[in-house]
Amino acid sequence: MAVNATAAYVFARLEFRFKTFLWVYVIITMFIPGMAILLTSFIVVNEMGMLDTLAVLVLPGIASAGHMFFIRQFYLNIPMALEEAALIDGAGRTKIFTHIFIPMSFPVFVIVGIGSYLAYWNSFVWPTMTVTNPELFQIMQYLYTFRSERATEMGMLMAGSALSCLPTIVLFLFFQKHIISGIKISGLK
Repeated sequence: MAVNATAAYVFARLEFRFKTFLWVYVIITMFIPGMAILLTSFIVVNEMGMLDTLAVLVLPGIASAGHMFFIRQFYLNIPMALEEAALIDGAGRTKIFTHIFIPMSFPVFVIVGIGSYLAYWNSFVWPTMTVTNPELFQIMQYLYTFRSERATEMGMLMAGSALSCLPTIVLFLFFQKHIISGIKISGLK
């Protein structure tokens, strides 16, 4: 979230050389399916010695062009007058970002955070390729262990599936108000 929000602020509010080129470069990555770069990503993390570590599950997904785009669009809708008033009062760019933009971004962060959570929670292919240590298995890998060629333990599989849905349901119920306000924000111009 921190990486995506910071990059979104930079692309939304700062002027620098090659800004348009870099933004297009970031956005183009949204159009490359994850499955298309799966093998090359595996080779990279293998060469870096990250297999069977927590880092292989976390680091490849730290920056997301889709999340940057969503947060950037929200930042573009924040009035420049707020930023100009803070600059006149002597605030620097870091203080403006941390004291104005971050507090106003909670609904957007909820939407992006839940999207990231769901992507990691439901991830199967990448963890299966990169993690063999049972201590690092994710929920979908555990559910897969209930299936085999000889017999599928349907009772265990269904019970595990029901239990794996509970955290997501609780999360949605807890942040329901913020999700709705985030959706309202995304529809406003």
